[in-house]
Amino acid sequence: MTTDTGQALFLVLWFVVTCWILVKGIEDD
Repeated sequence: MTTDTGQALFLVLWFVVTCWILVKGIEDD
């Protein structure tokens, strides 16, 4: 696993988590 792949996976994970938090926040409201 290259550094680029690890960085890409980290960015994707961060994006998914951020979207999930935003969606959960909207549903909470």
